[in-house]
Amino acid sequence: TNIKYALRPRKNNHEGFSLYSADWDNVNKHSHVYVPFGILDNLVLSSILKLPSATGLTGKSYVSSWFDEIRVPIYLIPDLGEEKSAYKLVEQLGWRGKVLKLNYENNEKDVADIYFHRGFVALSEEIRSAKDGE
Repeated sequence: TNIKYALRPRKNNHEGFSLYSADWDNVNKHSHVYVPFGILDNLVLSSILKLPSATGLTGKSYVSSWFDEIRVPIYLIPDLGEEKSAYKLVEQLGWRGKVLKLNYENNEKDVADIYFHRGFVALSEEIRSAKDGE
């Protein structure tokens, strides 16, 4: 087969693909999960920072039912300007949903930009600071 991404197993062949993670084992063993708004952002979080992370395959468009089996806090990390979409999803997720608003600097619009412009430590600090201020 020509498998490109690690997707959570589907319940049946008629179920569409929804969430992507580079490391489902890491997601499944943690008491929370980070959900950035893009695959590159997810790769930065899961592969570089080693955080439990999953994302949709369609950017900021999420369906709350995709998260039905995730029964831990879900920290949404929207891109700059996509906060409205994140808060809309949080309303549907109930107690599990939380929005982490990162401080984007010049020419930064997402997790990957922070990592590429400011590095590992700065991105880790942004996430920690946003989580502490929730």
